[in-house]
Amino acid sequence: MSAILTSRDLTQRHDKDVDLDLLSAPSAVDRRTDYFDAKGDTQPSILEWTAPEPQLIHALIIDPDRESRFYLRAKLVMANLMQTDEAATGGEAIYLLKTRRYKLVILDLDLPDMDGWQLASHVGMSDSRRALANHLLVTRHKLSWMDELKSRRAGASHCLRKPLHPVELATALRSFG
Repeated sequence: MSAILTSRDLTQRHDKDVDLDLLSAPSAVDRRTDYFDAKGDTQPSILEWTAPEPQLIHALIIDPDRESRFYLRAKLVMANLMQTDEAATGGEAIYLLKTRRYKLVILDLDLPDMDGWQLASHVGMSDSRRALANHLLVTRHKLSWMDELKSRRAGASHCLRKPLHPVELATALRSFG
């Protein structure tokens, strides 16, 4: 016996007595197909249209310091750069750079396993090949004017001294968006 609950049955019962399984039982209205017009318009209604999903920007943070990576990740989220990967070493960074195309790479030059300049020149654009990322931001604790010049030659668009100043970082991130 199929249990079909009518509106009269609902009004006779109290709210606490309603069996929720009976509400989801198929009714005669559910099985009826005469409401479908095969000649009708197949355009979705306005309610079915959804706004396009925002284009997420992929970023890679390469920094041996865990707290710095956490800080940068938070700042990237605040700047709507939500897809963020992290690497603590140059080897991890090279692996990630081979698997995904990044719009932004934030690179600390003081890496434990390799020379940061070598990785910066690998990420940045050179005469013989295209860049692995659209933008390169270089950080370092002791950043000299010579370091800034070298980073520009390696393809970096911004050079920031650590500890990172929030206003300088926000300005650099806005330029990438």
